[in-house]
Amino acid sequence: LLSIGKMLIKSRKTNLRTFHTQNKNIIIVGNGPSAQNDLINCVASNPNIHDSTDIMCVNLFASQDIFQKIKPTQYLFLDSTFFEFDLQVLDNPETLPVLRTKPQFLQTQILINQTWKNILAADWKITLHAPVLYKNTPILNKATNQNIEIVYFNYTVVTGFEFFENLTYQWGLGSPQVKT
Repeated sequence: LLSIGKMLIKSRKTNLRTFHTQNKNIIIVGNGPSAQNDLINCVASNPNIHDSTDIMCVNLFASQDIFQKIKPTQYLFLDSTFFEFDLQVLDNPETLPVLRTKPQFLQTQILINQTWKNILAADWKITLHAPVLYKNTPILNKATNQNIEIVYFNYTVVTGFEFFENLTYQWGLGSPQVKT
């Protein structure tokens, strides 16, 4: 019952059900540096990898130089820090209000800004996956260009009977708990 209540309050209409990738294979890349050399070698040895495989990156990956080399076709954001700032902060991270109480966050905001700037400057097609909660944020409004498609999803954690969970996932109304 709690999950139904959360869905009624938090879930919104998304375009997730209309999203289709053209590839059946996907490589999901985290932020860790350990796999970067392997990934560079994989892309270098398979110049047509994007014909059969999507590469999905997450979070701060685009702040790194490797982003331009592997040209991911999918990108996932979940954390609110990627969305909860105005465009003035994108130009000058020192204007972020939270820095008054958490000055140590400046380095993180600089990386977030670099991530967004690299994504916005990409000269290839990227599908961004973002929680529908952040649909009308300034940064996502800015991210509308010919190379970026935004797919929204509900990140409303659903628990209960397996058939109920699976049904809510299929309908795009809920998500499993993210675990790393």
